[in-house]
Amino acid sequence: MVISELKQLVNDFHTLWMSGDQAIFFQFVSLIIAVFLVYYGALALGNRLLRGRHQLGFEATAVSVRALSFGIGWLSLTIMFSEASAWHDMARRFLWVFLTVGILGRGVTRLPWPTTFKWHLRALLVIAGYGGFWLVPSLLTYNSTLGWLLNGIVIAAMVVLVVRVVWAQRAIVKSLLLSLETAQVGFVFAGVLHLVASVWHWLSLAAAFGVGVASIALGPSVAGFLGLAIAQTAVFLAVALLISRAVESCAALQAFMPGSVATRYPAVAKRVSKWVPRVLRALHVPIAILFAVAVVHAWNVLHVEAIVSSPLGLSVLESLANILLILLLTGVVWLLVMSWIEDRLNPDIGQGAPGSREKTLLTLFKNAAAIAIVVMASMILLAELGMNIGPLIAGAGVIGLAVGFGAQKLVQDIITGIFIQIEDAIHADDYITAAGISGTVERLSLRSIALRDLTGTLHIIPFSSVDLVSNFTRDFGYHLGVYGVAYRENIGEVIEQLHVAYDQLINESELADAVAGPLEMDGVTALDSSSVNIRVRIRTAPGMQWAVGRAFNRIVKETFDEAGIEIPFPHMTVWFGEDKAGNAPPAPLRILKEE
Repeated sequence: MVISELKQLVNDFHTLWMSGDQAIFFQFVSLIIAVFLVYYGALALGNRLLRGRHQLGFEATAVSVRALSFGIGWLSLTIMFSEASAWHDMARRFLWVFLTVGILGRGVTRLPWPTTFKWHLRALLVIAGYGGFWLVPSLLTYNSTLGWLLNGIVIAAMVVLVVRVVWAQRAIVKSLLLSLETAQVGFVFAGVLHLVASVWHWLSLAAAFGVGVASIALGPSVAGFLGLAIAQTAVFLAVALLISRAVESCAALQAFMPGSVATRYPAVAKRVSKWVPRVLRALHVPIAILFAVAVVHAWNVLHVEAIVSSPLGLSVLESLANILLILLLTGVVWLLVMSWIEDRLNPDIGQGAPGSREKTLLTLFKNAAAIAIVVMASMILLAELGMNIGPLIAGAGVIGLAVGFGAQKLVQDIITGIFIQIEDAIHADDYITAAGISGTVERLSLRSIALRDLTGTLHIIPFSSVDLVSNFTRDFGYHLGVYGVAYRENIGEVIEQLHVAYDQLINESELADAVAGPLEMDGVTALDSSSVNIRVRIRTAPGMQWAVGRAFNRIVKETFDEAGIEIPFPHMTVWFGEDKAGNAPPAPLRILKEE
C-alpha cells in the first residue's frame, strides 16, 4: 500500500510538473535556500566581527540575523506566491518554523547543561519543527496516507530522543531542581519543583509515550496540538521562573530609597524596607495563578478567553483590580501617615525634639488615624465585594447611640480629654494637681491620665473626674518664701541679708541656671504672734521652683545665723492669774540642787 501511495505521489508530482507549475516549485525551493544563505552568511560575518569579544553579543546578533532572514523571506513570500495557493501556505509555515526553531535553539545553547543534553534538545526542536510542523502538514495536503506515515516516523524519532534525553539527564535535572532555592524563584515554584524533583523523569517518560501513542493513533492534528501545548507550557514555565527570579532579586535589595531621602525620612525608609520585600514575595502567588491559567488555556481544558470576556468574568476582574487598588492606596496612606508622625517624634531629624504638647497630640493622632484608615478601608472593601454597607452603617450608628447612652461616663471622659489636649493644659512629664492628686504625668490617653506621686504611687484618673487642673511646670515657676524674724530685729538688715542670700544663690549655687528672674521683695506681710513675716519671690525655670526654694532656704538659714538674726520658734507666756485686789498669787517654785 505504501508503494502504491509513493507511485501515486510521483504521478501527482509529474502532473504538477508538466502542468507548468515547475516555476512555482523552483521559486519555493529558491525561497528556502535564500533564507538559509542569508542567515548563515550574515551569521558568519557577525561571528568573524565578534569572535573572542562578547559571547552574549554574538547570541544577540544570531537572533537578530534570524529575524532579519525571516523578514526577507516573508517579503519574498508576499511577492512570489498568491495567498490562495498551497505553496504560499507551505512557505509561510516554513518561515515560522525557521524563526521559532532558531530562537529556541539559541536559547538552548545558553542553558548551563551538558553539551550532549543541549544537542539532543536542539535535535528534538529540529525534528519537531521541520518535521512535525512543516513537512507532515505539507505532505498531508497531497497524500494523507504518506502524511500519516511521515507523522509516525517523526513522532517515533521525537519519542526516542525524549527518552534518551530524560533518562541520561535524570540525575542532573534532579540536582538542578533541588538547587533552586526560595531566594531564586520564590517559595511557590521552589516548593513545586522540589516536590517533582525525584519523579520528574518518570512523569516525562509517561508524557512522551502518551503523546507519541496519541499522535500516531489519532493523527498529525493531535500531534500538532500536543506539541504546541507542550511547547507553550515550557515557554510559560520559563517566563514564570524568570519573572519570579526578577521579583526575588528586587526583594533582596538592601535599599529601596535614595540615601538622602532615607536619611531625611528614616521612618519611611524603615517601613519601605520592611514591607516592599513582603509585597514583592507575595507576587509569587498571582504569578503562579497566571501560569496555571495559561497552561489550562494552552491545553484547552477551559476556554479562558470566553470566561474572561463574559459579563461575570469582567465583573470579577474589575472587582479584583479595584480591591488591589484599594489595598495599595490604603498601604501607601498608612505608610505616609505613620512614617510622618514617627519622623516628627524623632528628635534627631527635622526641627529637633517636638514639644510636650506636640508629642501628646501626635501620639493621639497616630492612634486615631490608624483606626480611621482601617475602618474606612474595610468599609470600602466590603462595598466593592458587593455587600450593602448602608444597613451596616445604620446599625453601627444605632449601636453607637446605644453605647453612648450606656457609657455616658466614657463619652464624657473622651470629650473632656480631647478638649484638655486642644487647650494644651497637660503635657507628658508635667507636674500637676488633678482631682485632688498631685504628681508627674506619665501617660495621657483620650480617656484618662496617669499620675505618679512623690511616694511612687501611680494614680489613673478619668478625665470626667477632672474639673480643675493645676499645672506647676508650664512656662515658668515661682519660689514663694515667707521668712519670720524676731520682733527685735531690724527689718532693713533682714532685707539686706535676704539679698545677700539671693546673690549667693545665683553666684555659687549649682541651681543658678534655674533662676530666671531677680529677687522680688514683697516686704512685711504679717505681724504674727511670735514673728515678723517677710515674703520674697524668685522666678525659676518651669518645674524648678521646689529645688530653687530648698537651696534658697538653706542659704537664708546660714546667712541669718552668720548675721545673728533670730528666726523665732513658737513660744507661749505662762500667766498664773491674779486675785480681786490685782495681786498675783505666788508661783510655786521648787529648786533642785544638783548632787
